[in-house]
Formats: sequence, structure tokens, C-alpha cells
Amino acid sequence: MSDFKVSYKTRNINSKRLLKEFKTVVEEVCDEYISRQATLLDKTYNYDELSVFLNAYLEDLLEKKIITQFDVITDHRINDEVAVRSGRIKALVRFRQTNCLNVTEIEISFSV
Repeated sequence: MSDFKVSYKTRNINSKRLLKEFKTVVEEVCDEYISRQATLLDKTYNYDELSVFLNAYLEDLLEKKIITQFDVITDHRINDEVAVRSGRIKALVRFRQTNCLNVTEIEISFSV
């Protein structure tokens, strides 16, 4: 099993409860993929499962009308191949909560 760290940089947080829930869900899923299956960060520049999970989770929030729109970036725009192969990836998540003007931005950094 690999030890991993997840860190967050946030901007425009409208709901601390939603942020706490988001962090809990992300860390539980990462524990499943990274620690148990070792497929999320397999150092082959393939982290599609992370993108699929984040999109599915935010789509669920969208259906529950907790957020009104979202964007997930996990590709080469935010990650470089060298960092990924050394065990570090980033994900950028942006979403707009229902009845809020500003967009919440969360940058998630994973390292093994």
C-alpha cells in the first residue's frame, strides 16, 4: 500500500459544509484507488479514473441542485508528464453553487 497526501487550495468558498463533504468524498475515493488498487497514480500518466469520478460526483451534485454548473480539469493543462510519473498529479475543480454569484475553485494536489 502506498502512502499518499492530498492537499487543497481554495478560492471563493461559499459553503464550508459543502467543502468539507467534497474533501471527505475525494479522500475516501482516493484511499480506495490509490492505497488499495494503486491504479489512480500508477506513474503511467493515466489518471482517467480520477476525472471520471470527479465528473460523476459533481454531476450528482448538479442533479440534486446543489450546484448549477461545474468544470473539471485533470489533463495536460494542469499536469505535466514528468510530475505525474514521479507520483504527483493535480485536479482543478470549479463549480457554481445554486443561488451564488461567484465560482468556487478547488485545486487538489495528490502525491505518492
